[in-house]
Amino acid sequence: IGQTAPNLSAPVVGTDYTVTGLAPGETLKTAPTLTYDNPPDMNKAGTYTIHASGADVPHSGNYNSTITYVDGILTIKSRPSGDSGYIPPELSIPTDQQPNMPTIAIVRVAGTLHNGTLTATITEQMVKDAIKAAQQAAQKAGKALGGIAIVFDVTGSYGNLNAAVEAGAIDRLREASVRFIKIGSAMLDITLDARAIAEIDKQSIGMVTVSAVNQTKLSKAAKKLIGARPVCVVTINYVKRGKIRTITNLRRGNIIISIPYALDIDETTGSIFGVAINRRGSASRVKGSNYDATSGRLIISTRKLSLAYGVGYKASHAKG
Repeated sequence: IGQTAPNLSAPVVGTDYTVTGLAPGETLKTAPTLTYDNPPDMNKAGTYTIHASGADVPHSGNYNSTITYVDGILTIKSRPSGDSGYIPPELSIPTDQQPNMPTIAIVRVAGTLHNGTLTATITEQMVKDAIKAAQQAAQKAGKALGGIAIVFDVTGSYGNLNAAVEAGAIDRLREASVRFIKIGSAMLDITLDARAIAEIDKQSIGMVTVSAVNQTKLSKAAKKLIGARPVCVVTINYVKRGKIRTITNLRRGNIIISIPYALDIDETTGSIFGVAINRRGSASRVKGSNYDATSGRLIISTRKLSLAYGVGYKASHAKG
């Protein structure tokens, strides 16, 4: 309340809107027009819908001309008296820290759900608070040498996820030598180790968006391995000179993708594996992927991101 409404007359990709489904380096031929459903009254609390329209797909001819738009939401909230405007999220330090593991801080991040996509922002202040809490807990427990890690728990049920990480947040993570961060959700978990964080910091500028989108249309090759099991498009994007750039190679860094999956009655853990799908639709088994029966999740670890990852299954046949 009391601030100026965002100006939508010249929307900037990555700041005012995001685009998913484009190949690396490609941009929309025509940017969308953004409009409020009603002029925002910045003097009282409320919500206003932001509509997008009028965009055109790239010139390459590789895309369906029909674009699906997801409305945005402008939320106006009042500030507590004397408050700077920052409302800290729920932050906790689990008491059951595991041996030989870093001290973990858990931050519960609230997002905005609309049309099946949850958008959440991991801010620099969130990261600073989590680092401070984890370091203090580690020092108190005599585990300072074990390092710290942060779990960002994005709450809610949804089909797709956009987690935006502020540039300052990435800087603080790297400077504090955070051993890993995990963006956890009901849809999937994404874990980035310290080297991955450093590589993202090196390759990107500005805000970085970690996205996970359910994939429904599969090539014949992918369908053969996956069937009707879960598939997610996982991307790490940032914007440079008005164009969306995608980080696909973390070099020495690792990203772990953890996909929830309940085994069917005739499936066994040893026959479940990860499937990587590239932009041409080719599908291949991910080496080293495995199903963790304790958590009920497929675990995929990689340094190079394909377009999508899914749960594959191959029945084992006993020899008679």
